Amino acid sequence: MKKMNVCFFLLSGGWGGAENVVFHLAKYIEKKGHHVTIILNDETYPFFKDLQNLKFYNIGPAFTVTRFLFNNFHLSLPKFFSRNKFLILVKNLAYPVLTQLNYFKIRKKVLQAIDEINPDFIHFHNPAVLQFSSYLLPHIKYPTIYTSHGLDFGSQINKIKLRGRKNRRILTRFNKITAVSNYIKQYLISNGITRDIEVIYDGIDLEQINNIARTNLEANHDKKFTLIFPGGQKKNKGGEILLKAIKIAKNQNDNIKLYYCGVVNTDFMKKYQCKDVIFTGLLPHKEYLNLLSICDCLALLSKTEAFSIATLEAMSFGKTILTTSTGGIPEFFIDVINGFFVERNPQKIAEKIIFLINNPDIQINISKNNMQNAKKFQWDNIVDQYIRAYKLIITDTIK
Repeated sequence: MKKMNVCFFLLSGGWGGAENVVFHLAKYIEKKGHHVTIILNDETYPFFKDLQNLKFYNIGPAFTVTRFLFNNFHLSLPKFFSRNKFLILVKNLAYPVLTQLNYFKIRKKVLQAIDEINPDFIHFHNPAVLQFSSYLLPHIKYPTIYTSHGLDFGSQINKIKLRGRKNRRILTRFNKITAVSNYIKQYLISNGITRDIEVIYDGIDLEQINNIARTNLEANHDKKFTLIFPGGQKKNKGGEILLKAIKIAKNQNDNIKLYYCGVVNTDFMKKYQCKDVIFTGLLPHKEYLNLLSICDCLALLSKTEAFSIATLEAMSFGKTILTTSTGGIPEFFIDVINGFFVERNPQKIAEKIIFLINNPDIQINISKNNMQNAKKFQWDNIVDQYIRAYKLIITDTIK
């Protein structure tokens, strides 16, 4: 098989589902004997340092200034200012302008990197890259593929009106589009993307997960029923709902503990800090997986979820899962078999937590089901689907 020269392009402010996919997809494509280069930015590079056999082009900071001005600085303001309508308006107007100016600035670096790599094709990821592509695609002579990892047009009608027309125009310029779930495919179609879209599910690194599981097999597990939540302060993920549910459940059974992972501000921590709720902050992926391996249950209560690698990772560890029937989750998760679908209602979630504590046999059955079902999503299988897609792009371009 001819070796491909693969180029990934990722712009991101941190670690999430799309970054997880790029990390493992690059790792496993390199294992298959192909050359892999990743173009990324300062904010993302630290998460990829473990991929020592790959080549990187770091184009410098892409979001540092805007994130400081509109996230960190904004959160540090007194409530009066942070809720001021005028300041919010200024933020909403200035943020996209500064972001686009920065995209224009780094375009030259990206084009120079691409010319030096001389790839067979370029694989784009993340909505931020999609926005940047309008500056980039007219100047690229190589085949391109875009993977949609989420709601690229925004989840609200006003966002669709503002960004939808531009994003549709950009998407028509790619040689191929893939989606991480049928839910995302239908979402793209409903927003006017009528071309053929291939669904390729996200994968998991079972080798890494099995190694972590073996390492922690003899660990001193907490006697409390331990949950883990990976969504930080993002309202979409339902963290506040879960914290209210934990408080209700602990009134019935104090034998409950929660690891609350992800970025939260000081006010949030003060509001919800209580006994047996541990705010871990944003953990490196390996540390998060280590923590997940010694927990009893993953709770993720999202309003929307493109696919949910976090849920799939918990399944691979054999953990019981409480989640919502939204987005792409029902495409691989079956109620009662893999865990339980719950409403975003603190009282009902608390009742389900107490039910699990009182029924350990159900947890054992779910654990067996999850470890078995997760095997079909290992990256060794998923990467072959991408390689077939890449070859078709190369072949079609030659024709």
